[in-house]
Amino acid sequence: MFNMRRLSPTAALSAAMLFFACTSASAQKMVFAHYMVTNQDYQSDDTSGSAKIAAYEKEIQQAQAIGIDGFALNAGGWSNQNYYVRYASEMFEAALQLNSGFKLMFSADMCCGNSMNDVEDMMRRFAGNSRYSNVYY
Repeated sequence: MFNMRRLSPTAALSAAMLFFACTSASAQKMVFAHYMVTNQDYQSDDTSGSAKIAAYEKEIQQAQAIGIDGFALNAGGWSNQNYYVRYASEMFEAALQLNSGFKLMFSADMCCGNSMNDVEDMMRRFAGNSRYSNVYY
C-alpha cells in the first residue's frame, strides 16, 4: 500500500491532485511517462535547434507507439540552470510540430534548487501552449 505520509507536503499534494485527476469520472484517462529533461538519447547536450527538436519528435513517436499520451517533464533546475528552459522549449516545439495530441506537463524536482517562483515560471511560460496538459486545471 502506498503511504502518502512519507512524502513531503508538496509531493503529497501533487500525488493527491494526480490521483483525483486520474480517478475523476469526468477526467480523460491518460498515461504519462516521467521524462528526465537532462537525459539526451539522440543528440548531445550541446546540440540545439532543429536537430534537437527532431530527436525529441523521435522520442515522442516512440512513446506514442507504446501507448504513452504524454511526458511529465522532470526539471531538476530551472532559473539556476537555463538549459532546462531551452530543453523544455524544444520539447514543446517538437510536440507542437508533430501535432499528434501528445501532452506535456512539469514535474518540478524540488531537490536541486528550484523555488516556487521557478515552478510558477514553468507553468506560466508554457500554459498557453496547446501541448501543455490540463490535467491539473
